[in-house]
Amino acid sequence: MTMDRLGDMRFFTEAASLGSLLAVGRKLGLSPAAASARLLKLEKALHTRIFERTMRQLRLTDEGKLYLQHCRIALQAIDDAEAALQAGQNVVRGKVRVSATSDFGRTLLCGWLNEFKTRHPEVSFALTVSFALTLSDSVSNLLEEIDLAICFGAPPDSGLAARVLAPNRRVLCASPRLSGT
Repeated sequence: MTMDRLGDMRFFTEAASLGSLLAVGRKLGLSPAAASARLLKLEKALHTRIFERTMRQLRLTDEGKLYLQHCRIALQAIDDAEAALQAGQNVVRGKVRVSATSDFGRTLLCGWLNEFKTRHPEVSFALTVSFALTLSDSVSNLLEEIDLAICFGAPPDSGLAARVLAPNRRVLCASPRLSGT
């Protein structure tokens, strides 16, 4: 069959629903002649009559009723698949490997990750494979082991994308040396 099956299935279900070639033509922007030609082409491709036609209405044949049931199932499956894809685009999920210093991880990052988990329940922590957190004071192999690294200073590899998150002012403090000891 060398026709637009999906388009013809939608045309057919609309025609069955509206019960008139004139009405389906108006809804789909087709002239009555074009709607009639499309229906004839569909019936020729299917090798069966799917409608009994009168001047004023269309009535499904037994074959047309059977075809309509299957068309509705197929079209609903396609609509459901497209809706699932759209819904899936708004869900955050998957494995994210994060690296940060142990102090930063304990004081700030763990709280942020808990807040993230509240907003995105499809992401989970530590004991499952869907989220891994590495807290270390050593530089990890970022390209192979880590998805996101929060570190102080310039990244070790200039090929990595880096963004300044916040200033990090550090001050060195010491006590004066006691005299005479």
